[in-house]
Amino acid sequence: MFLIEAIERLIINQEITAMCINLLQEILEKIRHTQKDGAYSHAFALVDTKLLALYSSRNSCQLSKETLLLLILIVQVLKNGSSSEEQTVDTARNLDDEFFIPISMSAVKANLLTEEKKV
Repeated sequence: MFLIEAIERLIINQEITAMCINLLQEILEKIRHTQKDGAYSHAFALVDTKLLALYSSRNSCQLSKETLLLLILIVQVLKNGSSSEEQTVDTARNLDDEFFIPISMSAVKANLLTEEKKV
């Protein structure tokens, strides 16, 4: 038995990858301008669990593969957790719809008349 840790990388057109990296860089610069301490940070873009782009600000420490893998797993759990809650709500709504039996007004009147006759 082997335990393997791997990060899948999505390889696409170089221009699109460069655009993604530039976008991540701009996002980190905007975040850095809003923070007073000018913290060093990392940003990455995922497509499902595959790494599309990764950008680290200058002078930031290297992001280890283990840390990146952990972050990807956390994102996946958060993503699946919210979708499972939505599925539960949707399932409950669907169950309500399945057992809904429309009753016509004439049937309601007939039931009322029958009940009045019994009394």
